[in-house]
Amino acid sequence: MRRTKLTLAFFLALVASAASSPLLGVEIPGEKADTIQFVALNSALRRVAEGLGFSCRPGTEEVYVLPKSLTAAEVESLEKSLKGAGWEVEREDVGATRVWLLQRWAFGKRASLVVVEGTDGEKVFLGACRPM
Repeated sequence: MRRTKLTLAFFLALVASAASSPLLGVEIPGEKADTIQFVALNSALRRVAEGLGFSCRPGTEEVYVLPKSLTAAEVESLEKSLKGAGWEVEREDVGATRVWLLQRWAFGKRASLVVVEGTDGEKVFLGACRPM
């Protein structure tokens, strides 16, 4: 019973502070970065992606500010949502940074996305982009 209450509280908190991602097709547990935050966090997203061997296609980036690093339950919920939206999900943790490679068929072509949960200073962010 206690676990059910905790799960319900988690989902209510997630819905209350979630932003919808048009690129991913799921709710993100954070707020879309405003213009100033986007510039700084998009730069951090690109640095992480390039460090992992990906280059973000310009103009395809989405960046969200998270209140804190995702918990294991939030990661599991995010991955479940992504799979429910039709994405094949592969995750790799690189230190404190989580990286997901997403793939799915869309309009007869294979679509790919790179999703990164990382930090830039004290800001925690979740960013997504289409790799080149």
